[in-house]
This record gives sequence, structure tokens and C-alpha cells, in this order.
Amino acid sequence: MGRVLRLGLVLGLVGGLLAVAPPSAEAQNTITISYTLPGGAVASIREGGAAAGTLTVTVSTAPTTDLSVRVEEASSGSTATRGACTGSTCTTGDWGWYFVNDVTSNLSGGFSLTVSERTMSVSRAVTIVAVNDTVVEGPERIRLSGRVSTASPEYATTVTTNTIDIALDDDDDGLSLSADPGWVGEGLGATEVTVSAGFEGATSVLTGATEVTVTVAGGTATLGASADFTVSGLTNNRFTLSIPAGSVSSSESVSFILTARDDGATDASETISLSASATVGGGTVSGSGSVLIYDVSEIVGLSVVQSSDTSTRISEVGEDDGAQTLRVKATAGAAASGAVTVNVTVGASGSTATAGATGDYTVASAPTTVTIDSGEREGLSSEFTLTTYSDTVTEDHEIIRITGAATGYRVGRADLQITDQDRVIKIETDRDSFSEPSSGSNLEDLADLEATLGGESGGVFTASTSST
Repeated sequence: MGRVLRLGLVLGLVGGLLAVAPPSAEAQNTITISYTLPGGAVASIREGGAAAGTLTVTVSTAPTTDLSVRVEEASSGSTATRGACTGSTCTTGDWGWYFVNDVTSNLSGGFSLTVSERTMSVSRAVTIVAVNDTVVEGPERIRLSGRVSTASPEYATTVTTNTIDIALDDDDDGLSLSADPGWVGEGLGATEVTVSAGFEGATSVLTGATEVTVTVAGGTATLGASADFTVSGLTNNRFTLSIPAGSVSSSESVSFILTARDDGATDASETISLSASATVGGGTVSGSGSVLIYDVSEIVGLSVVQSSDTSTRISEVGEDDGAQTLRVKATAGAAASGAVTVNVTVGASGSTATAGATGDYTVASAPTTVTIDSGEREGLSSEFTLTTYSDTVTEDHEIIRITGAATGYRVGRADLQITDQDRVIKIETDRDSFSEPSSGSNLEDLADLEATLGGESGGVFTASTSST
């Protein structure tokens, strides 16, 4: 009886030990991969560049036999496309790799590293190349992982490693802003500035439409009514430009008004800052631009005036106004210390109206110079005749641009708009006046109104007045 009890006790203890046996050593052991640059930084590679880093395989327990681990692109998670390298030249896909000390190695989809028995790690110098292109892709990533290719008692072939991400920075997604004109002058009054956006250096885009947010702020110049400049025509000094899918530049531009204040001091040029931001490929990209403010002593402004009234600036003429006698006026920010000759061009680059008798306008005796006499601030060109021609085509208003240049000065420009008469609605009535009904009545005084658009009758309307 005593022997049976002792035997049962032994079997029970053994069974208990078997029931709480710890998991296998293989299940507890881990393999970790890492890729670092000199100095320990995690790899981030700019497109067109390369990183010569160290790829390391580390184990948690030293294997008792050699352990081979294959490092390769992960089955999922990479957003960059692996290409092929010939030697150290990689030209296809988004990235390629090779051993630092063996540029002839074609690593293709991956390579194996062996952790020798009774050691804890193995490293290999690997260069990763970010292939340069001119396509806007946004930030991308390479995801690498590892798996056991030759097992050891401690690590079965089912053991996998962690994953690591290597960032590729797109060098084509930098935003550029273009401002026209690129400067304003102190005391010149309100200047319309037009801004457009694009991807710098890119020729194509893989992403969809891009919304670019642009903010106008002070750079070295100070924004404010009593400071260097003010902004009008924008909400919160901010606007949005759209770059269509597949395009590298904005489909339209935005115009607003900058007014630089004459502070009474002679100072160097100052900058108005334009900053841009957008989301591309899941990452945020940025860009910048600027508009300069020149001191009043450095600038000459241009305007167009009637020859018969040179004190009044005109900014537009009608399509059917016919011939007008005009002059170009040059106005210096400060009295000239010597005579200033401004060379002017009527119908300069940037004009949207077409010159010629079969076009939108002609100019007879176009001036080429304006002289501001010593001690004066203004000068007038010789007279010229501008003739505009009417058509029956409904089109956008067009401009005739006048530009100038003078030694030692920044010369502004004048845009004379030709208003399309085919876009103007003219209302005519068969009455010279309307009689208001007596107080308290509901009588209506009716009259037929004929709407004319570009010389063509549009229809009949009814107008009424009432008094209560």
C-alpha cells in the first residue's frame, strides 16, 4: 500500500511538471534587423542621393549553429518601387541597393546574412540609392523585413523579424511661387500682384489634384496700416491655388493688392513673404516666394493719361471707343537730382490684346521715351493715338501693357484694359421718366425695357414702381 502511494505521488508530480512546461526556446527567441547611417541616424534619403549605411541582424539568444537570415523587401507596406542597379548606377524604379564593398553585387530582391554560432549579430555595409526623376510623387518609403532561411536549434524557419522603414524624400515636390510684378514701390499706391504656383523642377505628377495654400506676411517688411505695407483683396491674407492632377503648375492665378507706405526714410529694399504649403502623397510639402518693396527714391511709376487732361489717370478704354489721343506719364518717387530718361514700350510682353487693324487695337506714333527733368517728379511722353476695334465676340477683357526702364531706377508698368463691349448689358426704355403713384395707391407705372448684349437684342423686361 505504501509503495502504491509513493508511486502515485511521483507520477502526479511528473504530470504537474509536464502540465506547466515553459514554451519552447524557439518561440521565445527573436531576430531584429536595423539600418543606420554613420552617427546612428535612421536612414532618410533624398531623391537623387544615396545612403551608405549599416544593415545589422541581431538575435536575442546566440545560436548553437550558424543561422542564416534573409533580408528583403517586405511583402507589403512599401510605397516605393524597387528597380535594378548596374554597379553603383541605379536608374529604374524608385530605389536600388548594393553592397558598399562590392558594387557589382546585384541584390535584387534581397540577400542573406549569417549569424555565426555563439555570436549575437552580423552587419553588412549596404548602399541604398534613391533614383532621381522629374515626377512629383510625394514622400515614399522602403519597408524591409527578414526571415530565417537556414535554421538553427534556437530559430526555426518560421521565425520572422521586425520591419524597418527607410524614407525617400521627393526632390520634385518643392513648391515654387511666382509673383508678377515681383516688387512694389513706396508711395506708388495700390499695386495689383498676381501669384501662381508650381512644382519646382518637375515635369509630371503621379498624385491627384493639389490644393496649395498661400499666406502673405511680413518678411523683413512689417505688415500693418502704419507699418511698411498693407494687403487687400484677400481673407486673412491667405488664398488657395489649385494644381490639377497630372499638371506641375496651377491652372489659374490669384491677384490681390499690395500698398507700400512711404515711411519718409531712405532705406534698403525689404521683403514681403509668400509661403506655400500642400499635401502631396500623404506628406506635407512647402515652398516660398517674395515681393520686394523698394524705397521711394528708387522708383518710377508709369500711367496713361488723356492728352487733354494729364492729371487724370485712365486704366481702361472701351472696345468701341475708337481713336483717342493719349500720353504716357512717368512719376518718380522723389524729385530727380538730374534728368531721367525712361525708355517705354507700348504693347510690351504680357499684353493680352492683339495689336493690328484686324486685331484689338492699333497705336500711331507710339512713344519710346519719357523725360523727367532735373528737380521734377513727373514727365510726359509725346502724344500717341490709340484706336480700339469692336467685334461681336464675347471674350475676356484684354490689356495693353506699357513697360519702362531707366538707369538707376525700378520702373513700374501700366496696364490699360480694353473692356469687351460684348460683355456689357445696355438697358433701354421707351420712357424718359417714371411717375411715382400717389401715396397709398398700388398703381404701377409700367414700361418696356429692352436689354442689349453686345449690340444684339436680348428680350423684354417690365419695371414697376409702387408707393404705400
